[in-house]
Amino acid sequence: MLIDRKDDVINICEMKFYADEFNITSEYAAYLRTKKEGLKTVTGTKKMVQITFISSYGILDNQHKTDLVDGDFTLDILFD
Repeated sequence: MLIDRKDDVINICEMKFYADEFNITSEYAAYLRTKKEGLKTVTGTKKMVQITFISSYGILDNQHKTDLVDGDFTLDILFD
């Protein structure tokens, strides 16, 4: 899901349903980088592009999460 905000930011929302924390592997990190750069290239946007995760149990803390993820939310935010 994409959220194109009025403050010149586009959020790429990744939604994951797993029985545990989601682990961003090096392969998945490469996929996310491609997705982010592809969006910029295809749309020609000058806006900031952020990657946001919504998942059942969060994202496992590792270097890929630190490098790529701008927001990490669990499903409970949808029901508050």
